[in-house]
Amino acid sequence: SIADLAGDRVDELVADLVARATERIEQAVADGRLDRERADGILSRVEERITARLEGGHPAGS
Repeated sequence: SIADLAGDRVDELVADLVARATERIEQAVADGRLDRERADGILSRVEERITARLEGGHPAGS
């Protein structure tokens, strides 16, 4: 899995990907392409979903 390849840097990778996703989601809200409520729902699950993907799994609801 990607998490295995990242080794002891997996936490850094997750943090970077979460930051990038958060930035894109917030920009979508600012652009009016996504409402705040929906964005908050996505943001509440973003770290879990990214971590699951990196570990080679599929997060719930995907």
